[in-house]
Amino acid sequence: MDANRTRYHLLQGAQDWPRWRSPGGTLAKDSLDQVFFDTRRHDITLWPLAFRFPAAADDRALTPEDRRGAARDAFGNTYFISPDRQTVQLRSAGSDAVSTFWPFAEVDVDVQQARNSGGFTAIDAAPASTWTLQGLAVTEDHYLAVGCLGPGGLLVFDLYAGGPPRQRLWPAGVPFAPWDLVPRFGGGVWVLDRAQRRVWPLDRRFEVVGARAPAAPASSDFGPGAALRAVARTPLQAAQGWAVPASDVVALDALADGSVLVLEPQGADGQAALHWLADGLPVGAPASTADLAHHQAANSLASPWQFVGHDLALGPRLAEDPPAWLGRAYIVGSDGNQAYAFGLQPRAGGLWLDALPEYYPMRLFGGRALVASAGLPHYDCADRWLPLMAQQRPRYGLAGELLSPLLDGTEAGCVWHRLMLDASVPADAGLEVWSRAADDWRALAAWDQFSPDEREALGLPASAPPDDALAPAVLDWVREPDPYLRADGPERAGLASDAAGTCSAGRSSSGTWGTWELLFQRARGRYLQLRLVLRGDGRSTPRLRALRAWYPRFSYAQHYLPAVYREDPVAASFIERLLANFEGTFTTIEDRIAQAQWLFDVRSTAPEALDWLAGWFGVALDAGWSADRKRLFIGHAMDFFARRGTLAGLQMALRLALDACVDERLFAEPTAASAARSSVRIIERFRARRTPPALLGDVSTAVPGPRLIVSGTPWTPALGAAELHQRYASALGLPAGTPFPLQAPADPAQASAWAGFAQRELGFVPSTGSPSTRRADDAPRWQRFLARRYRSVASLNAAWRVNWPSLDAVPQFTQLPPDGAALADWCRFQGTVLAMRDHAHQFSVMLAIPPGLRIDSTAQQRRLALAGAVLALEKPAHTTFTLRFYWAMFRLGEARLGADSLIDLGSRSPQLMAPMVLGEGALAQTFLAAPAGRDAPQRLRVGRDRVGRSTLLGGP
Repeated sequence: MDANRTRYHLLQGAQDWPRWRSPGGTLAKDSLDQVFFDTRRHDITLWPLAFRFPAAADDRALTPEDRRGAARDAFGNTYFISPDRQTVQLRSAGSDAVSTFWPFAEVDVDVQQARNSGGFTAIDAAPASTWTLQGLAVTEDHYLAVGCLGPGGLLVFDLYAGGPPRQRLWPAGVPFAPWDLVPRFGGGVWVLDRAQRRVWPLDRRFEVVGARAPAAPASSDFGPGAALRAVARTPLQAAQGWAVPASDVVALDALADGSVLVLEPQGADGQAALHWLADGLPVGAPASTADLAHHQAANSLASPWQFVGHDLALGPRLAEDPPAWLGRAYIVGSDGNQAYAFGLQPRAGGLWLDALPEYYPMRLFGGRALVASAGLPHYDCADRWLPLMAQQRPRYGLAGELLSPLLDGTEAGCVWHRLMLDASVPADAGLEVWSRAADDWRALAAWDQFSPDEREALGLPASAPPDDALAPAVLDWVREPDPYLRADGPERAGLASDAAGTCSAGRSSSGTWGTWELLFQRARGRYLQLRLVLRGDGRSTPRLRALRAWYPRFSYAQHYLPAVYREDPVAASFIERLLANFEGTFTTIEDRIAQAQWLFDVRSTAPEALDWLAGWFGVALDAGWSADRKRLFIGHAMDFFARRGTLAGLQMALRLALDACVDERLFAEPTAASAARSSVRIIERFRARRTPPALLGDVSTAVPGPRLIVSGTPWTPALGAAELHQRYASALGLPAGTPFPLQAPADPAQASAWAGFAQRELGFVPSTGSPSTRRADDAPRWQRFLARRYRSVASLNAAWRVNWPSLDAVPQFTQLPPDGAALADWCRFQGTVLAMRDHAHQFSVMLAIPPGLRIDSTAQQRRLALAGAVLALEKPAHTTFTLRFYWAMFRLGEARLGADSLIDLGSRSPQLMAPMVLGEGALAQTFLAAPAGRDAPQRLRVGRDRVGRSTLLGGP
């Protein structure tokens, strides 16, 4: 509702846009010229068409016999069967060379030594295989399983340990002809038998999994004998294979829930079909690829168009796909020129293939098999394997229309005001709006055209009225003016201007998101119905996101003009529509004035107004901040400014600028626990005078190792200088009676021991200890200290028991005073006054190195620069600081036990270390990584290790 109390109907989303919907919820009609609701972008477009790869005149259609099987291991090596089906070929990920993986020629030691010495010797050729190979797969346990025909069975290669293959034969009475193999989740493989149309599940030991679990023994059969009978191995039977109710099968793939999908090349409707099997039984009716025909242009369809499937590969659900999908299926047709993508959508106990109008070209596809690697299917082109990538070839229908439900104006003779469309209309596309309105709903549509929900919303009778048997005279459609793009954004205050959040009044070939507006010309009546006609050129389409129909019109002529202007109907209609243009402009301004409070509420203001709102606090927000971070800061600005310049305020500012995720807990009252968990450490220098810096979090200073601490009474001036002299001589092993000097000894070793003793016993090192620590202002500062303490020389003489003529004549001590007030004053001056002069107004800031930046020096420098800029703005003006990184994980001597410690592998954890990169890594923070495949001991590395001629091991 606006300032004039004009309301509007809103149509937005799949549930609001009109009625023609397929079972999947998208808009559709019987003809090919139709409209489509994009569930990923939540807008209406012309019906998308799938681009078709044109076949060349000499292209040969693929046949099922072209499929031989291929698979890829965890290291990127691709295994495939040779054209003669006698050998297993390999394309190495390291050298990208193709070689024979099995069988190998037997190479003896003498021949190998001769070859290494450079001599030419004759070697035996690879022995010819007696097996016909068909289908292969690499399991999660790094086994390569290859199907064999005559006799039927499998060859299992251990790719981890190497060695000859292990043969798994089926009994003579159980027919078995492997055609396609795929890995099974949790280990093992699925085997498709095309001849018998069965699927065999094999576990990680390559034992056949029964379709039904054996029944539990009866209560009277408990005991050791019953247990042996329960686990006894049952003979292999053909019924253990899952029967596929299809006339032919060519490919299969597995889902994570233990079910499989089997591809039938051509079903009863002439389209390829997918059979969903779980626990040995079909799940619902087979899913057909017939939905793909709806995305084909009329001139590209055969009569009728038939899609024959050749191969199948499953992929994960993408971020833009509906959550209800199980994933994606990529199916290649017999032409072999491109793959088609389908969404796997469970529906009514079965499976529905939701065709996607995406273009996946496949040039020179050999037809061996699709190989899934890291969730992305790959196809073979000669002996190379290329990823299946979507190409941007958008195609749309040329025209389409959609009809709105009846919009109720709630009063007879309602004059409908304006129509607002949040849309994008490219220059090569167009949008037409037609309308009709009446007070009697039967003049717009028959009763049976409304759904029960629409009848209830419109107040229509639940059952057909008696007089509805006669078809009413339906009103003709009236063409409305073409909508225009508003230059000042949407008419509602607080709405985003367009899809990008900014207002754009231009128009380009790619279209401009914005609010398109028109003024209704003759729409008068309680019920309104709209017809939107979308037109394009096949490559572009209008996009509609939301529709707002405003009613009733606030008449300036009725409220502000004399009645004489309404006497002539023709002139009154013209004046009404003329003044409505001014009303639209003024009402938008009045709405913004009436809803000005939205701009002042950080929760409801538009994203583009956040910088303006922050300006009220005199703050310029970081342009890189998200809208949520800006709202969080503005909402707690008073909490932030209340702590500005304090330790908590500095930590708050740094975390607000540096942390990847912040919430309202950042502005809560700081506690000791929250400070310990913070990734930002701030060490004030004056606090480190008597407390070891490591306890405050400063890991930059040297931390002594484990040592023996002898408990005793600490020295104080009350104990006298004699006690300090005795402790000094005892600690340094000097002769008894050696006094504690106020200057460091000349010997560096003794000077270091003297400084350590002073720091341990006194809590400070005397400033007169060396020229490097002595300053010129020590003497004047000493005299000012005495003047503030005693005020007169008489008071000082009485306390010290001396006779100085004036305070300015009192020099600094060159020897330790023996006892009394003089000794206490010296300790107070050296330990407090000079320490405050050297350490006050200084602090150090230490930032934890994020795991992602531990070896990225450039990113670390950017982070330091940002932190330095924040500190320069937020610190007190009279302070100085230093800034550096620290290692956030626990290291002995570099972390506070209980605050930073984590019971784990510590800094040597592989998750916290990266492989060494020359010029970027730091010692003890990286490791020398082995090449791929060499990090596992005793692994057979393709292209490096060769074994002798493999022999088959009979039996299961």
